[in-house]
Amino acid sequence: DSIAGSLIIGTRLPGDSLRIYGRNCTKTLKALFREADLTQAQRDAWPVIRDDLGVIWVYKFGTAERVAAKRGDKAYKISVLEKSENA
Repeated sequence: DSIAGSLIIGTRLPGDSLRIYGRNCTKTLKALFREADLTQAQRDAWPVIRDDLGVIWVYKFGTAERVAAKRGDKAYKISVLEKSENA
């Protein structure tokens, strides 16, 4: 219910940040990815979902606090199928 406008699935953009639900801080995706020790290739391909107001979900990191589902809200379930190295 808290999503603003359209959903867009893509990769990070310069300056993207996220206030992850349950963590009391806002971090740039650059900082999150660096802390997770992702390679440049991984950072450039990492799945990000945004709405008209900004980033709302980052794969393996979590959901933005402003869109976290509350009891009674309509919600989306996001599933990511990982491609194996051999595929």
